[in-house]
Amino acid sequence: LNFSNASLDSGSKLIFNLSAYFLDPENKSMSYSSYNTSNLVVMIENDTARVQTASGFLGTEYMFFIGSDGELATTSNIFSVAVVEKKPTLTINTQGMKSLRELVGLS
Repeated sequence: LNFSNASLDSGSKLIFNLSAYFLDPENKSMSYSSYNTSNLVVMIENDTARVQTASGFLGTEYMFFIGSDGELATTSNIFSVAVVEKKPTLTINTQGMKSLRELVGLS
């Protein structure tokens, strides 16, 4: 199973279950690491990898993971992580607002 290219809003994070991508045929426990990029921060705990952006970075980085059973190691495919500017969302609280009918006197 290959990692797909991903897109990430700045300030957000991606979470990967690494055990879904690496399998040891002898069912030994696995340890993981990653290729370090200068603009992505990767934290790995057990089988879970969290990838987030370095402060202020927008653009694309390429990365891969390494899985090892202590005797042999293998690398994943190289995949891209595109970091895009988080689009602002607008929330309107309509509680207490008059309807158009009320505003024009039709109610």
